[in-house]
Amino acid sequence: MSDISQDAVKYICDVPQNIDIQKSGWTDKIIPIPEENVRAKKCRVEKSQNKTAFYIQDSDGFTNLRKEKNSSSQILQKINTGEQVEVLDQNGDWWLVVSKEGKKGYVHKSRIKSE
Repeated sequence: MSDISQDAVKYICDVPQNIDIQKSGWTDKIIPIPEENVRAKKCRVEKSQNKTAFYIQDSDGFTNLRKEKNSSSQILQKINTGEQVEVLDQNGDWWLVVSKEGKKGYVHKSRIKSE
């Protein structure tokens, strides 16, 4: 994988290993994927499919999308329970998300569920 972002790509490379995993030291003999300058010739690229779907779940029927990472911050939008959001950053208690209307802001992580 190139990284773990939603734009990540997976490199599928045919790299014969010809190693015997029953012998000690076999891990030192693993041939890595080709260097980046020849990777395009020897590998194929697939778009990453590891994107997790995130949804709002709140007993009030909605949650607030906030401008900053706190409960007293300006409300940018109300997002209904069950609506899908795109999570851009999962650090801390307040996650940066994008609503289906394209508004970017913060939602408390306790209001976000994954499938």
